[in-house]
Amino acid sequence: MNVCSVSSCSTMYVRRMSARLVRSKAQLLKSVSLGVGLALGFIIWVNLILVSSRSSLWTACEDLDVSNVIESLPSVSPGRDTLVYVGVMTAKKHLDNRVVAAQETWVRYLPGKVEFFSSADSADAAPNGVPVVALKGVTDAYPPMKKSFLMLKYMYDHYVDKFDWFIRADDDVYIKGGRLGRFLRSVDASRPLAIGQPGFGRPEDRAAMRFEARQNYCMGGTGVVFSRETLRQVGPHIRWCLNNLYSVHDDVEFGRCFYNVANVTCSRAHDCQDIFLNNYEGYKEGNIGDFERPAVRRAMTLHPNKLPEHQYRFQMYLLSQRMREARHRTLLLSREIHHVTALLSGDQDDSSESRRSRSLLLTNVPENASHWDYFKVKHVFKVNGNLRYNISDEMKAGLRDVLAQHTENLNPDRWKTATSIRALKAGYRRVIPRLGVQYVLDLRMRRERRDTRRHVMLQQTFLRPEFTELHH
Repeated sequence: MNVCSVSSCSTMYVRRMSARLVRSKAQLLKSVSLGVGLALGFIIWVNLILVSSRSSLWTACEDLDVSNVIESLPSVSPGRDTLVYVGVMTAKKHLDNRVVAAQETWVRYLPGKVEFFSSADSADAAPNGVPVVALKGVTDAYPPMKKSFLMLKYMYDHYVDKFDWFIRADDDVYIKGGRLGRFLRSVDASRPLAIGQPGFGRPEDRAAMRFEARQNYCMGGTGVVFSRETLRQVGPHIRWCLNNLYSVHDDVEFGRCFYNVANVTCSRAHDCQDIFLNNYEGYKEGNIGDFERPAVRRAMTLHPNKLPEHQYRFQMYLLSQRMREARHRTLLLSREIHHVTALLSGDQDDSSESRRSRSLLLTNVPENASHWDYFKVKHVFKVNGNLRYNISDEMKAGLRDVLAQHTENLNPDRWKTATSIRALKAGYRRVIPRLGVQYVLDLRMRRERRDTRRHVMLQQTFLRPEFTELHH
């Protein structure tokens, strides 16, 4: 039996423990190295599988070469606005009607570039001066899946680095270029975004559409707006999206592609229902309906306007509104000039009587002013003679115009309607030839989800008379 001293036993114990620690440390390092290697190997394997599968999908799909495109146009000149590029889907039969109407109306005011995408046999049918892209191997058959996704790939191949925003649009839409430009310049295009009127599908159809809980799509009729970053992420995988379709609606498949590839869903803001206006009531007639509606004034894109005359008529309406606003600004500036001139000349008569005489709500009735006429929704009751007659179309148009302007004055933020006029109960009206038409209206209004009833006094001024000499 060997007996060791206390000092020697302690030394041997320390050596044995050190050896065990060294062995356990080496085993730990081997385990960590093995785990890291397995993880890296798994990541590399997954990437190889995904790349190879996408490559095989690319090679399996035919007729997707858009490099050889008929009637392709030169790139955008450096001096032109490169804010937005709009790809408009159309067909050969609409080139000489809808496309020409769009080219002569809203396209002229768009802050960017617009091209119309049609079938391969549309090159010879394109009107002069209309930028038409005839996609190779594409027909006008419905549903236009191939046309839609090839247009998206054309945007990616030619313009992904030249524009901040992109829009997929139909040929029966009207786009307000000025309002669109102000809106897009306020949003960051470097983020992956898709903006439009959100669609979710009916609950019974979502299972067939294979949509997840948070998944949606931008409805194509009013236009799908997406950022440069979204197109940059989706562009390399367009062919994969085209080979994985589950419905016959191209806007639904656009939303699926954005979600599966870039994890981008359509905007869910409530105001998008108004900014991207779709007139469901007049869908069969193919027009956007009453121009005087507040929703039409707030909208950025409007759909549908299928007939060319509808596009031209709405364009004339917008131009007339612009002329009226210019006249109003001119009137305000002339009043300001007159006021400053009076101050500089020392004529500062600003008594209460002069203020009342300058007010729109006149207290001194001119001698040539007519009597107040009481009216309801359908009839006018004359004070002198106790007569009753139906409201004329001119009076209805004047009332709509006055109420629309009053709604705009109540809502300084044009993107959001905080106060709305729900109904016109009754009112009084009189004509002052030197000034215009005055109204006292009994209105039912809604503000902050509460209904109120108010009496307002408004004045609609006459324009200056214009004389034109006619030669017979």
